[in-house]
Amino acid sequence: RGDAAAAERLLRQALATCTALAPRGLETVDTLQQLTALHLERGAAVAAEPLARRACAIVDQVIPGSAEAAESWHALGAVLTARGQHAGALDAYRRAVEALEAQAGRLGGTDEDVTRFRACSHDLYREYVDLLVATGRPREALALGERGRARVFLAMLAERDLGFGADLPADLEQARRLAEWEVDRALEAIAAAPPGDPAAVAEALARRQAARERLAEIRIAGGRASPRLAALRYPQPLDLAGAQDALDPGTVALSYSVGAERSHLFVLAADGTFAALPLPVGQEALG
Repeated sequence: RGDAAAAERLLRQALATCTALAPRGLETVDTLQQLTALHLERGAAVAAEPLARRACAIVDQVIPGSAEAAESWHALGAVLTARGQHAGALDAYRRAVEALEAQAGRLGGTDEDVTRFRACSHDLYREYVDLLVATGRPREALALGERGRARVFLAMLAERDLGFGADLPADLEQARRLAEWEVDRALEAIAAAPPGDPAAVAEALARRQAARERLAEIRIAGGRASPRLAALRYPQPLDLAGAQDALDPGTVALSYSVGAERSHLFVLAADGTFAALPLPVGQEALG
């Protein structure tokens, strides 16, 4: 309703309650993220920074490499960008992408999970691309944009609930599902761990890490058993040199990164030509 002062007052009350009940809980992280977003909308990046850093400290300690971690590091990247601290912002965005892509390698999940992933990924990759271009790193920006498209493609596959299990040997598919289930249960155990019980959190983190290592092993074995499945489930975007090598002579490829208020056009050709051009039009105007 546009009442930022009332919103902040209520969120501060919520944060005090969450901190008292579960200082490292997901509700505490969520409230910190909402307060961070509120301050950013009001142009108060200085006030937002300690809130964003507090959320990152919690997720790093309790649920590193999770969707919540991606959202927290993304928020810190936006705060530091607003403050003109580009080096710190680039590091925060990098950590957000790493956490997000750890989730994207797993097809499946609820509709809410997939929707949340797609919403987070779009803004994250767009803001990261903008910052890379602004800091004179357009080649990295192009590569990142293509990675973002690949990850959204995975989420689209997940929404279709495609039956890729038939492409895997039955024992590998069963092992994959079991390992993913174990990752989810470990995350639930971390979130439910009572305050003041670091042993419970450590045990759940160890279970989660072991399950993720099994998933990595299954991914390698699955790629050997079904290269087609590996290409779909774990797409590897071409780098700039690989993309230019794939072009026919005389062909130019155009890749767009559409932002909220401005966009970028990347131009590459087989002869080595590359350019990143700003476009003074954003998503709203294009829509």
